[in-house]
Amino acid sequence: MPQDMQQAHNEAENKGVYDSPGYKDAMAYYFKKHVCRAEPFPPPEMLPTMKNFDEDRTVYSTMYGPSSLTMIGSLKDWTVIPRLAKINVPTLVYNGEFDTSNDIAQVPFFELIPRVRWVTLPGAGHMCHLEGSGLRERTLKLVGEFLTQKDIVEAE
Repeated sequence: MPQDMQQAHNEAENKGVYDSPGYKDAMAYYFKKHVCRAEPFPPPEMLPTMKNFDEDRTVYSTMYGPSSLTMIGSLKDWTVIPRLAKINVPTLVYNGEFDTSNDIAQVPFFELIPRVRWVTLPGAGHMCHLEGSGLRERTLKLVGEFLTQKDIVEAE
């Protein structure tokens, strides 16, 4: 993030006030770079979600906190990692190159789930299924092929 945006974010965190124009600009930059890299942003499919999020942040704020970049809510210490080895079905893990859920966050899934496939999509953010440059199509094809592979269909 550019220095002025980092400063606006840090000021918001320090003061606990998240409605300054500088903070909003910083978060818009973050979302466009890491959450959804669609052009134009936001894509039409994302508008209802953004509307709902703007109207009522109660659940998000309770579970995550007031800022997307600093988790202080009820999920702060929660982890699924100790339970990953119990997953005994073929599992697809995917993320984007610029994803908020970066590669280091995927490693435990890859290492602990016995039957896992991990794919990182080049050029993608977190919502690669909504992004352009062929990412939407690649994501849907990846998921579709995974769900129709022989060992998945036979497990039904």
